Amino acid sequence: MPRCTIPLTLTAGSIVQVRGGPYTLASVTWTLNGTEVNPVYLRGPTGEKIVFGSGASIFITAVGTYAIVENVDLPQFTFSGSTSHHLSLRNSRIHDHPGTGEMVELKAGVQNIVIYNNEIDHNGVIPSGADHHGVVIGGVNISDVWIVDNNIHHNSGDSIQFCHD
Repeated sequence: MPRCTIPLTLTAGSIVQVRGGPYTLASVTWTLNGTEVNPVYLRGPTGEKIVFGSGASIFITAVGTYAIVENVDLPQFTFSGSTSHHLSLRNSRIHDHPGTGEMVELKAGVQNIVIYNNEIDHNGVIPSGADHHGVVIGGVNISDVWIVDNNIHHNSGDSIQFCHD
């Protein structure tokens, strides 16, 4: 059924395919409540990445279980929530975040996270004295993370930073 907005909470078995764009968003948290048998999919069409705006004020966060976010174009993305597990970001582009820090972040407690086949690029000015990383795994009790077959480049900090806790 066509919609004008992406629901903030998606239940097991939900498949949301976003078309058109670009879309302008402020900070948003998607709660993706899939199950092992009925995961949640939030995606753009195959071969086409849906653009979700640009700017330092856009922070997309995914919390929940058994979900895949794919074929999206974002300036920043975070996996969060101490009970969040079995989440994936794949076939997407995360780029040109004008703020500070990282473009893909894993926060304390997330488990079984897959970051696959993404382009993560152009975070920060090069050369720069400030660290602007591609992917940051920061916090305690993070486990079973796979960062596979990504193209991470042109960031003024590390491609992948394992840090602090």
